[in-house]
Amino acid sequence: MTTTPLYVIACFTNLGYIVAVATCILAPFYLYAVICKSPDHMTAYRNLLLTQFVFSALTTVSYASTLPMVDDETFHWHLYGVIEVKSDILAAIVAIIITYYCNVNTDLLLIMLINRYDTVSKNVVTYPRSRYFYTYTFICITNVAECYTIIFRITNLYFPYGLEIAMVTENFIVFTSALYHLSRIIGLIAIISLNVQFEKNYENVLSPVVARLHKMLTKSIIANLISALICTRLPLLLVLAASISGDLDICIFAMNTLGLYISGAFLVSMILTLHFVKPYWRYIVRSFKRKNNVVTVGHVVFVSNVES
Repeated sequence: MTTTPLYVIACFTNLGYIVAVATCILAPFYLYAVICKSPDHMTAYRNLLLTQFVFSALTTVSYASTLPMVDDETFHWHLYGVIEVKSDILAAIVAIIITYYCNVNTDLLLIMLINRYDTVSKNVVTYPRSRYFYTYTFICITNVAECYTIIFRITNLYFPYGLEIAMVTENFIVFTSALYHLSRIIGLIAIISLNVQFEKNYENVLSPVVARLHKMLTKSIIANLISALICTRLPLLLVLAASISGDLDICIFAMNTLGLYISGAFLVSMILTLHFVKPYWRYIVRSFKRKNNVVTVGHVVFVSNVES
């Protein structure tokens, strides 16, 4: 039985559509900038951005097409979007996709920071190459394990017996999830510290171009990381605080706010990347400043590009 007023549901769904439309408008400019305006020395960064684009776009499409909302005491997502199917199975799948892809995007930001340090330091600081291989392997394995715990938790929420075939104890779920989040916190603190210290200690060793590039991309990644934490992790803390309060309406509102914040994470990420990465920002500025003046003389059309 629905306990959330219809006007509140309408407000959240309208905000979801607004975020989706804004994302769709900006996405082509962002994609073109990343593909066509990335210099050769930003190839690895560009490829990671494109990988992140895929997962972020799938998250946005999943949310915008279904607009999942919590509207009763079961705390199940019900779909109010274009795809409005009264199915717990579909709602559970949407919840799994959105939750898992948020984790993937956070891990990609961690990998970007590791890649930046590896790229800029490999000719200055000597580290065994196997160290990076083991780090990436650990990230992948723990990501897959966390995906498994997400599936188990969500199916247990939606269905009385969850996945009986999973054969997973609650202790294992708690351990895996704790390992995933703790390793990400430690990893992010460590790699950010390494990048900042390297920039301070070896700035005179690097060429001015490499130093500026490293500083620019590191700033962009850290800004995206902070926005991802605000859009995906901070709302989780709000949900936890709401659940402690025990007020049903506050809990439902916090859950729906979480979904809306997650849907806007991709839009914020694109804006920050376009702003901090100078080749992308110059392209955006030129695109909006350029005016095409068309003068027709007889059957001849002259087009001149004038910077305003």
